Amino acid sequence: MKLRKLTISNIASISEAQIDFTAEPLRSAPVFLICGETGSGKTTILDAICLALYNRTPRLSNAKASDDTKYSDNGQMIDIKKVNQLLKKGEAYGYASLDFEGADGKVYMAEWSCRLRTRARDLDSETWTVTDSTGRQCKATPSRMEEITGMDFDQFCRTSMLAQGEFTRFLKAEAKDKSDILEKITGTGIYAGIGKGIYDRYISAKREYETAETEVRSVSVMPEEEVSRCTGEIREIDKEIEAGYARITLIDSLMAAFDKIAAAGADIRQAEAAREKGKEKFFVLCAGIGYDRAALAGMQEELRAVTRELGAKEQSAPMLRSVQTIAENLRNVTRQEECIASLQTSEKEARAALEAAMKTHADKSAGMESAARELEALQKAVREAEDAKAVMQPEKIEKTRQDIGKWQKAVTGAESVLGGISADRRRIETEKQALKELQSETARDRELLEAAAALAAKAEESFNEADMIYRRHRESTDKFVVELRERLRMTGAEECPVCHSKIHILPSEENDEEMLRQVLETREKKKEALEGARNEVTRLSTQISVKEKEIIRKSADLEKLGNEIVQRSVDFMKRYERLGLDKDEDPEVSVARFKERLEKTREANEKDLAGIRLRDMAIASARRKAEEYARDTYEPLRSGKEALEKEIIRIQGLIDTYAVSIRTAERSRDESLANADRLILYRDWRDRWKADAEAFIKGLENEAEVYESLLRKRESIQEHIQTLSQTVETAESIREGIMKENPDFTAQDTAAAKFQGNAAISWGSLRESVENCNSRIIAGINTISLNRGILDKAFSEDPGLPQKREALAECKASTLALTQERSTAKGKLQSRLEENENSLRLLSGKAAVRDMKKGMFEKWSRLNGLFGGADGASFKKIAQSYIMQDILNHANRYLRRISGRYELTAQPGSLLILVKDNEDNIIRSGNTLSGGESFIVSLALALGLSGMAESSISVDTIFIDEGFGTLSHEWLGSVMNALEKLNTASGKHIGMITHMEELQKKIPVYIEVKKTDATSSRIHIRG
Repeated sequence: MKLRKLTISNIASISEAQIDFTAEPLRSAPVFLICGETGSGKTTILDAICLALYNRTPRLSNAKASDDTKYSDNGQMIDIKKVNQLLKKGEAYGYASLDFEGADGKVYMAEWSCRLRTRARDLDSETWTVTDSTGRQCKATPSRMEEITGMDFDQFCRTSMLAQGEFTRFLKAEAKDKSDILEKITGTGIYAGIGKGIYDRYISAKREYETAETEVRSVSVMPEEEVSRCTGEIREIDKEIEAGYARITLIDSLMAAFDKIAAAGADIRQAEAAREKGKEKFFVLCAGIGYDRAALAGMQEELRAVTRELGAKEQSAPMLRSVQTIAENLRNVTRQEECIASLQTSEKEARAALEAAMKTHADKSAGMESAARELEALQKAVREAEDAKAVMQPEKIEKTRQDIGKWQKAVTGAESVLGGISADRRRIETEKQALKELQSETARDRELLEAAAALAAKAEESFNEADMIYRRHRESTDKFVVELRERLRMTGAEECPVCHSKIHILPSEENDEEMLRQVLETREKKKEALEGARNEVTRLSTQISVKEKEIIRKSADLEKLGNEIVQRSVDFMKRYERLGLDKDEDPEVSVARFKERLEKTREANEKDLAGIRLRDMAIASARRKAEEYARDTYEPLRSGKEALEKEIIRIQGLIDTYAVSIRTAERSRDESLANADRLILYRDWRDRWKADAEAFIKGLENEAEVYESLLRKRESIQEHIQTLSQTVETAESIREGIMKENPDFTAQDTAAAKFQGNAAISWGSLRESVENCNSRIIAGINTISLNRGILDKAFSEDPGLPQKREALAECKASTLALTQERSTAKGKLQSRLEENENSLRLLSGKAAVRDMKKGMFEKWSRLNGLFGGADGASFKKIAQSYIMQDILNHANRYLRRISGRYELTAQPGSLLILVKDNEDNIIRSGNTLSGGESFIVSLALALGLSGMAESSISVDTIFIDEGFGTLSHEWLGSVMNALEKLNTASGKHIGMITHMEELQKKIPVYIEVKKTDATSSRIHIRG
């Protein structure tokens, strides 16, 4: 990810500002400052970047939680948790906009804005959008911005805004505070959640296991001895029940035999009574047979009379059978004659209309011929005008105009390209002059550096000499005091061993310092001079390094631009070869000459186009006159003539249709008359029909109806005779069969009488009834005999059985009661066994669940012992120790670049940071570091944390906040060199936020945030 341009308007104290990271001097500066006095708004630049990218800022995100989240400022309610509070006081609108290159290499613009509600006077919700390289804008969201940048807010802050201040506090903090700070700057809080989750799962698994164990113990089952006793008792009861049901079955069979004997006797008596009723019905049906034979003789006589009457009408039968056809033909004759008369009248009227239309058509044709001649003359004038235009070759003139447009576009493009080449050539000359001046400045700086280095060497030599004198004086003084005190301790003497004077007071440390003050002051002055000389060397070295890089970059840019101009010139000649450019002539002169020729061609083409336009006007005028005459005069005449022609054709069609219809009607009439004449057998029928056609037809229809009635009557009598004959024959056959099977059924001489009902069905029913009665009597006798045998056998085999049905029923009831009592006892025993089986199955299932829960509990117990805890601190500490060791490994790489003296390490499994001093070969706690040493170590830790993300995500600019004031000149130079090496190795730019004026002397490129009044600041980019 690369920062391109940041725009700020009314954010915090900054009114208006724009920082272009792609423009000079920031583009080429490996290290730049963000400087200004305290409260000027240096950190606001970082806030604006984060607002545009993530709608969050580091300082608001890191603020401690508070119960009070709102306050009033001049009637305006402000929420301390919301980023919109960064709107500049007194302003109604503010925004931060950042152009940047995303993780996908495409350019985006993220914009954050906030406004003040006019009426409510409170802050509106912020607006946050992102625009892609195609110009498509959409609402920004944390997930969308993470996708574009490749980082979330915390990752971005850890990677580009180094929290070495947090690491400084981390070095000095207690174990718990260290854990909290490390969690904050590395995002390791998730591991505490995992550790607590393991503990929660362990507690849950323990509870589930204990519950499962309790449930197993709650299930009770029968002892094996009790189960065996119940099973044996059930087998004995089964035998008793089986014997009881066997006796009940025997009693049921004997009681059934008594019931069957009684039922058979009753059925025999009922069958004999029914047979007597059948005999009575037999005599009635025999009387009906005689009646039916007499009726049959009467029907046959009636049939002969009807047959004689039909014979009298035999000759007219064919005509009478066709009366319906005759009537239809005769009525059709009448209809067709009426139709013919109507069609003839219509044909006469149509012929009169045709004659009138033909006369009008002749008049219209004469007028149309005159109009056609006039229209042809006007159309001829149009064609002549078009021929005159064609002679001028308008297509050729238009093609010339289009070609001129293409050539003009080519000339414009050529002039644009030549203008760009010329501009770049002028730019090369300007850049060459700037490069010469920069080379001269660098040469002068080298001379100054040599002089400064010589002065620094002399200052170092002078300082070393003063330092050696000071140390010798210090050693002599310390040795004298120690010896004096030792002598006094050992001898107890109070005299000086040299002058033998009385010693009243031993020299103190204050006395020592007073004796060495002059030497020490001399040493400090030499040291200050040395530091000043070294600072100057560092400043000049840094300045020369920056300028040398700029010289290399400018030289490469000039060479690249020169090559580009050459290539563009070659490409220009190839691309615009069609302009006829002379290779030996200045391209600008050739293009100008071609442009002059093209202008002359254009002027001539304009004249030709003007002539074409005049011809077009003449054509349009002639065409308009022809179209108006055709519309107003010729077309009405033509339309009227065509309408008359269509009307004449329609009338002629009607006349033809009438003629065809008349012929069709005459043909249908003649055919119907011929058909009727062929079917009617009367000689004078036409006279009678003509006299009264409908009366004649009605007479024929009545006569035919009488004939049809006789035919139907004969058929009905024949059907009755046949049916009655069959009935009599069937009845006599059944009567003979009954009499044969039942000798007591005899035919008696009875008077004939009509049977009321269906004789055939009644005879069949009688036969079945008699046969059924005979069968029932025989079956009853057999049943009584069979069941008497069963009873006799049972009573002989078991004399103790009751021999009356009532006594058998009482015996069955007592046996059944005893059997049911034993069945109830068996059921109770079986229920106990079934309940025990269910308890065993339940116990097996609960035991399986308990075993499963036990395995889960033991697994989570082991994990909890390793990583768990009620607060998750154990696993978090383990994870943090590994992560911290990784940070230390990365930090040591940067420490080695700054100075090889220090190396960071940690106790395994703890957060205790140890610092190894490679010069003294000792290891000490991070708590013992001085202010400057703490800053160096913290900076290395912050750079290490940033470097850990470089494999997957990267920001081209790193911002480092305050802390440089704690460094000595030597350390400051080492840090500066290390940061420059970081730029060389990774291409990253380093932005250092500070208020130190000394750094501004060492680093030539800086962003200055300067207050303009108590609430506003302006930004200036220097370099």
